[in-house]
Amino acid sequence: MLKIRQLHLYLGTFFAPSIIFYALTGAFQTFQFHEEHEGRPAIPIFEKLAEIHKDQRVPKWTKPAATPQAEKPAATQATPPSSSSGTAASETEAAAKPAPQPRPAAPPRTPRRKPSIPFKIFAVFMSVGLMCTTCLGIYMSFRSTREKGKVWAMLVLGTALPIVLLYL
Repeated sequence: MLKIRQLHLYLGTFFAPSIIFYALTGAFQTFQFHEEHEGRPAIPIFEKLAEIHKDQRVPKWTKPAATPQAEKPAATQATPPSSSSGTAASETEAAAKPAPQPRPAAPPRTPRRKPSIPFKIFAVFMSVGLMCTTCLGIYMSFRSTREKGKVWAMLVLGTALPIVLLYL
């Protein structure tokens, strides 16, 4: 029984950081903070964390794109007159090419039922409960063993290994 308890302690402390991460990001996804929803913009940090949670990849940390109103389409910008007739002819040919046609729109999705707000609240409480019990487990692992260095090592390894694996 002692070996099983030790195995439980080390596996629990190794997976604790990932459990906390997935419970936290899942709670935020429950209320769709990671995407635009009903006119509310997505929260950028939750967008990035959701990409790890849902797609198991490192998100691109880019600056937000400029607003479309600030940019002018290339077709409406005036081109200066050219003195060379060869250059003007090539510009006319380039302007005469038809613009690429947009893809046809996908058929509309069938309307879904509205999600249950009470269940969403329950799911968030479940996530909070999972994070609390995981933190209590970490606390108990430090209290129940004299080998605190091994507990720290499993926590650090359980945090660092998933980060490294994201970049492979």
